[in-house]
Amino acid sequence: MIHDHGVDAPAPVEDNHLPGTNGRAAVHLLHRQIFGRSNGAPGLSAVMMDAINITQDRIARSRLAGDPPDITIGPKTARIGLFDFHRANEAIELGSKAAESQIDEIRMLMRALAA
Repeated sequence: MIHDHGVDAPAPVEDNHLPGTNGRAAVHLLHRQIFGRSNGAPGLSAVMMDAINITQDRIARSRLAGDPPDITIGPKTARIGLFDFHRANEAIELGSKAAESQIDEIRMLMRALAA
């Protein structure tokens, strides 16, 4: 039996689970498949997020190619994950630094657009 702590009754496990494991191996296997292994191998969630990020990047690139912006500011945020909301200040700082590094180009473009 696998016990789900959110449910009063344990959830049944099929009879073909590993002998002598009391169902715990199935839970550990499922946990590793979803969240990754301790040796650094990615889990299902990491692979899915990578696939979504790649797809999103391809869509953005194709749309930008069809209608290119006047200027692009691209902070290096690869270290910050999609759900790293607690790192918002770090992301804002990276964006600020990226914009500051292009300030001359931004000013020149603003002058050209105003003329």
